[in-house]
Amino acid sequence: MRRTLPLLLLVVALGCDGSIRRDLIALLESAPAPAAAPCADREARLARLEPVRALVARAYPARTKFDDPLPAALQTQLMETPLTATTVDDWRCLMGDLQGFDPKKEPNYAVGLGTLAALFFDKGTALLAANKPAEGWEHVLQGLRLYARPTAFSYIYFLGAQYFLERTRGLFSRHVTSSAVTKRLDAVRTDATMSQEAFCQGVNEELLAHGVSLYFGHFAAEKPRLAARWGPAAVAHLDAEWGRNNRPGVKAWSAYAEVIRVVRRECAASSLQTAEQRARAAGARLPVRSHAGLLEFTWQRFGHYHELREISGTLEYAIHRWYGPERE
Repeated sequence: MRRTLPLLLLVVALGCDGSIRRDLIALLESAPAPAAAPCADREARLARLEPVRALVARAYPARTKFDDPLPAALQTQLMETPLTATTVDDWRCLMGDLQGFDPKKEPNYAVGLGTLAALFFDKGTALLAANKPAEGWEHVLQGLRLYARPTAFSYIYFLGAQYFLERTRGLFSRHVTSSAVTKRLDAVRTDATMSQEAFCQGVNEELLAHGVSLYFGHFAAEKPRLAARWGPAAVAHLDAEWGRNNRPGVKAWSAYAEVIRVVRRECAASSLQTAEQRARAAGARLPVRSHAGLLEFTWQRFGHYHELREISGTLEYAIHRWYGPERE
């Protein structure tokens, strides 16, 4: 019996490992993967962005809130650094290229998204104050355009559009603009306002990523599949952080997988308030308390999304209310 017990335990462990892995594969295959977006002309884009990347790298740690003014030297550098529609196109292209991203040579574009948008807005605000409305509004519009059509993989960062929509509303109330700019602003506002479908896809992707990290020991054999979905850099990070030792059992995984299924079912079919309530109830039943605590950050996104939609609605109202006749 002493000899057979370790073998029996190994067989049971391998069986659990296989069932958990098969369940994950089913969850991955039943949800649309984030759209693959290889970025053409990577080297040319990287070269064009070099001065902007240097500026973002300096600005990121320079203030704790985007409302804080930049140090004088950075403000001077900002006003001297061209920020254009091409800057936005290049940054978004590289941010969406999960397969080509090289963390050894490139910044995390999603993490730097808010910093770059703030720089566009800072420069636009300064130009508007200097009575240069065309240049000023162009920078504001391009800053908002960074948030157009949110992607599931980086949806957390796209929720940051809330701050910039609110800042736009303030600028809109203080600086008269033309009908043409107002129409563009309304279109950019629409694109930067995450749809419920995109939000639900993002929450699903976040829960899958949490599940893979929390149970990574079961999924080592699936690294190529995960890399095809999230990029090799993300999977290398998961491997380094979680390794092969994270192997909670079937009961814990089954409860976690049920949370994902509840969110998928409720997020698309119910009001988000109902979806959040039912998702929280499922998460509260997780047998591993630390897992339930981790999901609290995910549930907070529902509140952030509600605020984003609310701010977008107030800006839409301001556009239609005060500039309605000019839009005809």
